[in-house]
Amino acid sequence: PTFENVRLVLVGKPNIPSSALKDVTVLDRPNDRALAALYKNAAAFLYPSWYEGFGLPLHEAAQFHTPCLASTASALPETAPKGTQFAPPAKPHLWAAAIKEILKEPTRFRTETELGGWEEAGGMVGTWYRTWYQNRDAQT
Repeated sequence: PTFENVRLVLVGKPNIPSSALKDVTVLDRPNDRALAALYKNAAAFLYPSWYEGFGLPLHEAAQFHTPCLASTASALPETAPKGTQFAPPAKPHLWAAAIKEILKEPTRFRTETELGGWEEAGGMVGTWYRTWYQNRDAQT
């Protein structure tokens, strides 16, 4: 498959020149309704973050069972929703391969989250911080 009808939508402010984003739709700050529509209608949600701590956007996408591909950096492998696929952020060829697999068989890569909303997400973040704080001495 060539995936000609797939479009890349970037949410947020890119830190590269707009001329480098040929054929990319950039949405700086979509409102909640628009963001929900993006998650719901996305073929996949890609999260190639180097520094993200908790990956709450992954859980937002998973509320719509959208296939997710996330970075192996930071705590994402520990906090991502069930079914999330992972690739190292510095290995674009692995991202490309994973994206192709997801687009070929999207139902195989559907995600699920146990977080029902912001209150539960906040609880997850609080639990993670408490656990980290209690175990910080053992990690050094």
